[in-house]
Amino acid sequence: MEGAIREANDAFLLMVGYTREDLRAGLLRWTDMTPPRWQPQDEKAREQIHQSRMCTPYEKEFIRKDGSKVPILIGAARLEGSETESIVFIVDISERKRAEAKTARVASFPILNPNPIMEVDRSGVVYFTNPAIERLFPDLREKGREHPLLANGEAFVRPFYESGLMQQTRDVYVNERWYRQEMHLVEETKYIRIFGQDITDRKNAERELLERAVQFEKAGCPPA
Repeated sequence: MEGAIREANDAFLLMVGYTREDLRAGLLRWTDMTPPRWQPQDEKAREQIHQSRMCTPYEKEFIRKDGSKVPILIGAARLEGSETESIVFIVDISERKRAEAKTARVASFPILNPNPIMEVDRSGVVYFTNPAIERLFPDLREKGREHPLLANGEAFVRPFYESGLMQQTRDVYVNERWYRQEMHLVEETKYIRIFGQDITDRKNAERELLERAVQFEKAGCPPA
């Protein structure tokens, strides 16, 4: 995942704004398309590929030919029989990022936020839920700490009060959907505020990238 890009399909070329002539001329270089702040993630991925032949999917940006940037989800696997060449799988996540930015604009208003938000005390008792959480999980208050949204509640609550933790993140699986939970200790009340976000599409895309990488690794196929 560095140096010249040898092969690419039409979808990739369209996404980054280059032509097949640019590709043949060696103008598509990984480092030229990667903003400096994303280079550490690329380096970590290269290390994973070197050690285990594939990397965990991650998000980054590409610099397009016209200078604009496109957000992507990326995964990669080293080609069979090669120590230096990898096949890279990329998903354009521009639409999802725009949706996330729109949601972020109302994130400070729990009542308006379309994502599930709740507050729990140190024992995991729910003290507040916004309309989104009441719509998505109408049985939350009834089940309380037994609800899968609060799975292992004691384990994630304890560090806030015993270790001085101020925030943490985890993923939970509820009703066949994945949710990313951002948890923060509210100093004024000492309650834990939990912001949820549906990341099912992201999880599915990551799984698809990994499955494709595994298939190519097993088959020893060259990139299309």
